[in-house]
Amino acid sequence: MQVNITEQDKYNDFPALIEAVMSHLEFQKWGFEVVHSGKLFDSASAIIFQSEFCKLRVWTFRDRPYEQSEIYYSYGRLHAPNEKHTIKLDKWGGREYHCWHDHLNLYLVLGFLDGLSAQKLARGKFPYFPDVLLKYNEEAARLGHHERFARKQNTIWNHYGQRLFGFYDLRTPDLWNQYIDFVKEFRSLVKENESFYEVDIY
Repeated sequence: MQVNITEQDKYNDFPALIEAVMSHLEFQKWGFEVVHSGKLFDSASAIIFQSEFCKLRVWTFRDRPYEQSEIYYSYGRLHAPNEKHTIKLDKWGGREYHCWHDHLNLYLVLGFLDGLSAQKLARGKFPYFPDVLLKYNEEAARLGHHERFARKQNTIWNHYGQRLFGFYDLRTPDLWNQYIDFVKEFRSLVKENESFYEVDIY
């Protein structure tokens, strides 16, 4: 993949993220292709992957030159616009809905896919980490943060595979609607950190 690296990208340490992703995230194996690479928002650099099922948006930025760059990621269904966090749905009165779902919401998704009830997840340690990620976090403690991120996503993909990607598929609304009910119940049971878990998602 050829990327035109700008000064902003260099400042954000974007080349290191690209190298880690290209080396340690098997995106082509799962049918993903790169649909965006470079500037996103005012000060971030991002790479966006898309398959026939969903999108993954990864962006990085650095607040100060002497600080380590930060990495954020979120999953989106195919209607999610690359450059915005929300989508406006005319069919529901033009209301804005969150359409990119960050790492905290991903952990809820993984708990849902693992068959946990909202009650059990609410009683557990915040946030929920499946065993496969607990093991990975121990093994990856000494890795640089770019490689650690890429290998972590790869670990999730190899463990959950099509169950994860199919969950975001617009063609399977029944599973998504079950998840919305799951999130609503979970949020009603959790007072601390409740704002992290969006109900108005699509």
